[in-house]
Amino acid sequence: MVNEAQSWDEFKAHLDDKHDACSRPSSPLSLLILGVLRVIGRNIMFDDVAEVTNIDEDTLRVFFHKFVKKWAEVKFPELVRAPVTQEEFINNEYEYKRAGFDGCHASIDCVHVRWDATPFGLKNVSTGKEG
Repeated sequence: MVNEAQSWDEFKAHLDDKHDACSRPSSPLSLLILGVLRVIGRNIMFDDVAEVTNIDEDTLRVFFHKFVKKWAEVKFPELVRAPVTQEEFINNEYEYKRAGFDGCHASIDCVHVRWDATPFGLKNVSTGKEG
């Protein structure tokens, strides 16, 4: 991730030889990306990452949004697509088969599916987008 991000113009300011307006070294790109992964993976706040990286919370927040947007624009089309060949379909089906869902090859979040006769105890967590 770091090697790829180093080639993107948006992140040139965070390369090892760069400095800010006060001649301080810029925050290392590798540490900023680790911060992004920490926020996503652990669902923690930017100030928590700031405490362990010594990078300003606002710097982390701005970088997070810029990096996630860029990564999604570049990598999503490359990495996320429906299976095309039989081999890809079988590979995609593997995790579902392990979970006991033979023949399944994709899933959705189902928030659009209306659930009539919802048990009273689940009403507060089951309304979804469609009510």
